[in-house]
Amino acid sequence: MENKRYYIKIDGRLQEVTYDEYLAYISRKSVHFICMGQVVMEVEKDIYEEHYRDLRKWKYLRSEAEHWEVSYHAMDTDLMTGEETIFDETAETVEDRAMYHIYLEKLHPALEALNTEEFRLVYQLYYEGLSERTLAKQIGISQAAVHKRKEKILKCLREAMEL
Repeated sequence: MENKRYYIKIDGRLQEVTYDEYLAYISRKSVHFICMGQVVMEVEKDIYEEHYRDLRKWKYLRSEAEHWEVSYHAMDTDLMTGEETIFDETAETVEDRAMYHIYLEKLHPALEALNTEEFRLVYQLYYEGLSERTLAKQIGISQAAVHKRKEKILKCLREAMEL
């Protein structure tokens, strides 16, 4: 017991005490202690319960990891579920969402700068979902001509948006 350090609360502050003082203190009071490495310290009941709940959780996770079977519910905390701690690579990041809004702010003025024919072509291809071939048949030109116009318009939009 000599290699451990013991701390008890005296007037709301942790004070280091000897092992014998520690034993005398815990015999007189119903208190909670946690051991972290070589330090044993008095803590509030809620901290004690949370500490040992986390310890049990990590012991369980280590034992289950040997079998590669880990329950997501074993990783639950008061703040979030275990499923929420797993990174979702398909989810949109904050950076992606911010870039989307920046591009959107730049896109509106660039689209307004297009003439009616250019805007109609972009609208039909991207908003109505028409293929170049279908659009070419509707307006009576070749698919290659529609593609060439589309590429020219997209280049103008990129320049207007400064991309």
